[in-house]
Amino acid sequence: MIQYTRSYTRPSTLVAWWFEVTLAVPRSVFHDRMIAAYYATGKVLSEDTVISPDGLTLTWTGIWESEAAFNEYDIDSVLNTYWVLKDDYNTSVDIIKGPLGIQTI
Repeated sequence: MIQYTRSYTRPSTLVAWWFEVTLAVPRSVFHDRMIAAYYATGKVLSEDTVISPDGLTLTWTGIWESEAAFNEYDIDSVLNTYWVLKDDYNTSVDIIKGPLGIQTI
């Protein structure tokens, strides 16, 4: 199994997280694809999101069955459409995307 982590930091709690705003592609499209292609197939075992006590940092952790499964997810065209919108929004409001952490567990 492989654990991936990534943190995002926003400048203020007055800045909404990407999942709190409406993007051009509904979050449900992302969610439905995740369920069908990754959860139902056992490729992703779990995901968790934790927001720091001060509300400024969000940390995502995902546990995947293998690096190959994560790589498939990472290039998924349906998910990438949503991620581009998310990244564009984050850039526009100064949410900083940290590096991807990878650990074999």
